[in-house]
Amino acid sequence: MQSLALNNTKELVKRKKNITLFLKSHEYFDEDVRDFEVGIFNLGYLPGGNHECVTQYETTLKTIKKALEHLVKGGCLYVVVYIGHDQGKESTNLDAYFRTLDHKLYNVAKFEMMNKNNSPYVVIIEKR
Repeated sequence: MQSLALNNTKELVKRKKNITLFLKSHEYFDEDVRDFEVGIFNLGYLPGGNHECVTQYETTLKTIKKALEHLVKGGCLYVVVYIGHDQGKESTNLDAYFRTLDHKLYNVAKFEMMNKNNSPYVVIIEKR
């Protein structure tokens, strides 16, 4: 949990409506959110922030599974995965999990920069 990330986001969305921000680990989102249409996971660490504070595969996987249960039909979950640091190895395990999602229930796409090494990529999961 980093207040710097929250403050940066507040600045970016200050003129937007229907946005609620929480300063807590993503694993506790369901304390405040039930069903939702769009969710974003920004994995890794905050650039310019504390690089000791990083997402962990076990917690992230548990939270993504929970998020998919709360995602409404037609909704999308965006997972931004950073692989250019030691903890970025969670990407291998997450990709393996994403491949197991039932194609009758979810559309799963991966968008990546093909001409840049270790660049982040985005996985989009749409609930059918």
